[in-house]
Parts: sequence; structure tokens; C-alpha cells
Amino acid sequence: MPAQVRYEHFTEAAEAALAARRGTIRKTALRGKPREMYEHLTVAELEEMALIPAARH
Repeated sequence: MPAQVRYEHFTEAAEAALAARRGTIRKTALRGKPREMYEHLTVAELEEMALIPAARH
């Protein structure tokens, strides 16, 4: 699998995990890598990995 495709899958997983952290989607909807990221990474780490901008508080 080309590096670009792996990178896109990784960022999509981070975006899904971040959405679950923010309450946009349910954590029960996460499977595989997004679920692992949700359980093991902080919001700040997920924001760094995701391609979407961080929420301003």
C-alpha cells in the first residue's frame, strides 16, 4: 500500500476517534484503529494527527 494511502487511513482514524471524544459520534461506532486511538490517545494527540483544525476553547 502506498505511503499516501496509509497516511490518509491513519488521519481518518484519528478524525473518527476525535469525533467520538468530542461527542459527535458514539464510541460504540468505532472499530479497529479508531477505537484503539480513542482509548489510548489524548485529545491533544488526536488533534495533532487529524487533518481538521483543533477546537478553540
